[in-house]
Amino acid sequence: MNAKELCCLKNGGDMKYKIGQKKQKKEFWIKVETIFLFWVVFFLLIGHIPCAYSQDSPIQVQINPTEVGIGDSFDVIVSIQGTNIGEPVITSEDGVKINPQSFYNGMSTQMEIGFGQSRIITTKERHYRGYAQQEGEWKIFVQADIDGKKYVSPEAKIKVSKNPSPQQAIPPGPSIPQRQSGILQGRRRQSGSPGTKTDQTQFDQALIVESELSKRIAFQGEMLTLIFRAKILESPDISIQTTTGNLPDLPALDDFYMGKVQQNTRREDQSGKTYRVVELSVPICPKSVGTLTVSPWEWNNCYIRYYNNWGWPETYSINKSSEALNLEVRALPDAPNNFYGAIGKYTLTSNLSQTEVNIGTPIYLTMTIRGSGNPDFIRAPSKPVLDWAYVSDAEIISGNTDTWDNVEKTIRFSITPLKPGDYEIPTIEYNYFNPQIGQYNTLRTNSFKLKVIGEASEVNNVITAGGTPRMETRSIDLSSGDLLPLITEGVQLKPQGSYYKGIIIAIFVFSPLISMISIGLGFRKEYLRKNPIYLRKISAYTNAIEKFNELKTGSSIPAAVEQSLKQYIGDATGALNVSGLTSDDIENIMRSQGIDNELIYKTVKLIKTCERIRYSGSSISMEENKGLEEGFNLLIEELKKVLG
Repeated sequence: MNAKELCCLKNGGDMKYKIGQKKQKKEFWIKVETIFLFWVVFFLLIGHIPCAYSQDSPIQVQINPTEVGIGDSFDVIVSIQGTNIGEPVITSEDGVKINPQSFYNGMSTQMEIGFGQSRIITTKERHYRGYAQQEGEWKIFVQADIDGKKYVSPEAKIKVSKNPSPQQAIPPGPSIPQRQSGILQGRRRQSGSPGTKTDQTQFDQALIVESELSKRIAFQGEMLTLIFRAKILESPDISIQTTTGNLPDLPALDDFYMGKVQQNTRREDQSGKTYRVVELSVPICPKSVGTLTVSPWEWNNCYIRYYNNWGWPETYSINKSSEALNLEVRALPDAPNNFYGAIGKYTLTSNLSQTEVNIGTPIYLTMTIRGSGNPDFIRAPSKPVLDWAYVSDAEIISGNTDTWDNVEKTIRFSITPLKPGDYEIPTIEYNYFNPQIGQYNTLRTNSFKLKVIGEASEVNNVITAGGTPRMETRSIDLSSGDLLPLITEGVQLKPQGSYYKGIIIAIFVFSPLISMISIGLGFRKEYLRKNPIYLRKISAYTNAIEKFNELKTGSSIPAAVEQSLKQYIGDATGALNVSGLTSDDIENIMRSQGIDNELIYKTVKLIKTCERIRYSGSSISMEENKGLEEGFNLLIEELKKVLG
């Protein structure tokens, strides 16, 4: 074999070797492609197997808050998970209405790996504003197309009560998704103001706080209506919240008597905007004359929560308050007889339980007063004086005092006849002041005829106290001749001992007794030093007389009577602020001590007479001064018997 043939043989072997290598590489890539196609098919098949998360409902619904009042708003927060998510559709029962336009749209993504497969899961969040319309418990559902299937959320419930709850008085703002909780703090504007003038105007109009009085000139004790009003903008873009979630406290009304606060909620359109209006109505009446001021209703530390152009939540701090209101209060004109303090507008009806009765059997005279005004000013009149019967003190047995514009009080007297015969119960006059016309009006009970049957001798065998606990404690003491005489003098119960025995007793008994008395006096002095209230009580009468004598020469008789009586009652009962006591405070203190109504009435009437003289600034005659001084001396002696 020559060189040429050897060369050809070598080249042919190289060629076969190269062809073999190419064939091996081709077979390798065919295997790779086959394996790749296998895994592709495997993944596609696995992809059609439902994942664990889709076994549960991919739609979650949250309601905030879950209990509201009629007219209140609430948020419906919808969260949906899936790959291909359609827009949710909300279905609710008739008791609530939900705005289908969401005021917040959010979306987040996450990767989930399972069964050798990775998936991108999308979470959509929508916030809707709802409004409560009817009382009851109502269900809310959400439907959506997710990954080619229709899903329905579990039912969500909201409870609607008849009256708005104070805890839900401020509509709650939209909840912030968890993923944005850090962004809220980081993106909050440090200046506390929005970036554009349009935002500033809108935020300033988001909350309007007002207050108003039914009258600006009134009489002392006249019933007025004070209204505090907050107008809260209804908008899907913003919400208003307070730091506590409740309505701010009302201003202090120390110069007024207050009734029960009434709250109501309504909607109102103003300047093309819809507001939810919360009104607090307070019946009040002024305690004193002069210029009184109602302080503003302050909404401090409130904030508006809104979403900026990027969809991130931000807050804007606001402070709003109503205007202060001034009230001119006039003094009442001189009061006539039978005026017991009632101020307002009233009617009176009366009734007698029986028109024929046996002697000694109690009957009841009732008078019912209805109208509008401060119910605490409606006091019982003086009891009628009947020489043929025993009449108990007045007793209030029923009444409606919750609402000042519809007051009702029923006053009852128990009458126990002591003599047989035909009698007439005269009318009882009841004067009240009508501020609408600025005059006193007179109400009168009917006169009633009564026939009392029985013998006069029967009166000694009956209990004439009546039917109430107060009357039972005031039975009439009618003694007959058959009763044993009362023993009023001391009686010698055992014989006297001898003279010497008495001396021995004196030595061994009286010496320690004197020592004990001395020690007791020392303890008493120390006790009085440590207990000024008790010291005031035992010195109340002396201090009041000294104060009266001091003031009647340096000031005036009315001022001396007023201040001395207030000091005596305050010291005797342990009141802390004697100088600040009013006639109404005196009445409350005396009632708390269980003092008789007639004595309370005389005391309060005398103090109020002195107060009116002081308010009017007019001078009185010498005869009137003398009458006030005599009335003070008699009254303080009566009070001393009760209070000590």
